[in-house]
Amino acid sequence: MTEVKCFRCGTCCKGYIAMIPKYSTSNLAPQFLENMEETEGYEYTSKYVDDHADYQGERCKWLQDNEDSTTTCLAHDRKSSDCINYPDATMQTECRVGKRKMEALRT
Repeated sequence: MTEVKCFRCGTCCKGYIAMIPKYSTSNLAPQFLENMEETEGYEYTSKYVDDHADYQGERCKWLQDNEDSTTTCLAHDRKSSDCINYPDATMQTECRVGKRKMEALRT
């Protein structure tokens, strides 16, 4: 997997619709779900996603604000493909705006 450029401003996690883990034990990582579907089948995997996913359109509950104005995803290893596949920050206007806001907070 290619590493995506991220400014860690949290803009994408503060208002975009995404499938996020419902519980700290929930795992929505694409590879995990693909393996589950191969071993347990589609219906089991679909029920797992229904039971373990929240859909958010506001600030993600797994987003942590850091003292240095960056953010951290507390569900990073278990996040869904919505989050993993979010486009490269250098290409997104909202990311560049978020970076400027973050930098302004530091000064």
